Amino acid sequence: MSHGDTTIDAIRLALGMYQTRAEIANSNIANASVPGSLALRADFSQYQALLDAAADGQANGLAQAIQSVREPTIRPLETPLNLDEQVSEMVGAGAGFQSLTEALSRQFGLMRLAVVGRN
Repeated sequence: MSHGDTTIDAIRLALGMYQTRAEIANSNIANASVPGSLALRADFSQYQALLDAAADGQANGLAQAIQSVREPTIRPLETPLNLDEQVSEMVGAGAGFQSLTEALSRQFGLMRLAVVGRN
């Protein structure tokens, strides 16, 4: 697998993580008015380890992780649901998603420049 493929796969995995974080925060926000609701949180530790390994040049498992990142381990926190915290989580996921899509756009731009040259 080339460096470009590894980079794109790592970004795809991270985008999936941000999307799932945003969806869980959205669900938490929707349940904020339910008495006794506990916030849900996804455990991405296994995926984070794969991203760290990819950063070190070891791309093993990225393709399989991309397929399963939409089904992380989700657990309730033991603290009551805090609406401000969930909105912050949603904003953070959106900002991360935006920065990664910009990086991916730059990567594709460089690839295009390498293929067609400067015209």
